[in-house]
Amino acid sequence: MPLAPATRLGPYEIVSPLGAGGMGEVYRARDPRLKRGRSPRGDAPVKCSGGRADNLRVPDPLDPPEGTSAMTAIDKALNSLLDLGDPAVRRDRAELVDQALRTLLAMTEGDATVIMLPGRADRLVLHSGTAAPSIAPVSAEGSEAARALALDPHPIAIAELADNPRLSTHDGCPGVEAGPAMFAALRRRGSEPGYLAVYRRRGRAKFGAADVRGVALLATVLQHSLEALRLARGLEKLAFTDDLTEVYNARFVKSALKREARRAARFAQELSLLLVEADRMLEGSEGDPGDDLIKELAAQLVQQVRSFDFVARFDAGRFIVVLPQTGRTGAIEVAERIRMAVEARPFRGAKMTVSIGISVLPQDGAEPELLVTIAGRSLAAAQSEGGNRVESRLDRAA
Repeated sequence: MPLAPATRLGPYEIVSPLGAGGMGEVYRARDPRLKRGRSPRGDAPVKCSGGRADNLRVPDPLDPPEGTSAMTAIDKALNSLLDLGDPAVRRDRAELVDQALRTLLAMTEGDATVIMLPGRADRLVLHSGTAAPSIAPVSAEGSEAARALALDPHPIAIAELADNPRLSTHDGCPGVEAGPAMFAALRRRGSEPGYLAVYRRRGRAKFGAADVRGVALLATVLQHSLEALRLARGLEKLAFTDDLTEVYNARFVKSALKREARRAARFAQELSLLLVEADRMLEGSEGDPGDDLIKELAAQLVQQVRSFDFVARFDAGRFIVVLPQTGRTGAIEVAERIRMAVEARPFRGAKMTVSIGISVLPQDGAEPELLVTIAGRSLAAAQSEGGNRVESRLDRAA
């Protein structure tokens, strides 16, 4: 749709009286050095564009002179912003979101902040002075702000949220009387956008151009940090997951077993290890012999252990099961449960059985390599007795 004829206003011209989604006005600077920005009239709601940081300085009647306290507050929040985007600091998603909400409160002196992540049906709300965010559902009709940001990703600044009933109803902040508000898009490929929002109580000063720039920058840093975290998790899964069985691989179990052994020693806890191998391998119709049997066995092992235990494929036909906070008696119970579950489930009409060897920290040793060796000897003893057995031996003789 062609833009409406431009209306001149000082150094600006209004190119779209309705703006994206009919929510406000889009302003284009006649002087190209100003780019797009806030209306010099202070009208709201407005759409403010991004662009290069050195092109974002737009005159605003609410901007304080350089060196005033408002600029100092932004400078203080810069440390948090830089820390949020530091790739050397490892955080999970909850920590990233929490820091982003607190940084936005500090940058804008808001009364509350809200984040709606892309593709989610809830919002996290953090009020000034509270210890932790709370959860608020998204309106049944969806988010009006998210729909507008899907059409135009530039931040939305609202002078009085109460004057826009649809936004106030669908995207207002619980516990804050509708006043000034800002929304910045959080985008992810393949999902509807979410947003990062900040609110002030009715009667407080509306957000200025510096606030708009700040929330746009913060949303961009958070968006890229969340995407980097998602990609890192995917790469980690590829690095530590066995392609055939989709359980952990030997690379993972070597590092994880060392970590669990140190933890058990520190807290004077027991740790048990099971070494599991099928007694007979079946010929698969495709691929390597026994591939289907190995996949079936991996699935059985995962079903029989706790959520904080872990299963890994140790080599071609063997699996390791690590049982934190478990002594010999508990390990034997788990091993017998696995053995009986495998035996009770026919595979392609044939009976499948397993032999299992056990070792326990600290009785059988404190080093992960020694625990694996002892479990291997126990496994060999079970197989020498005809298989379909569980063995746990204390002797360390070769």
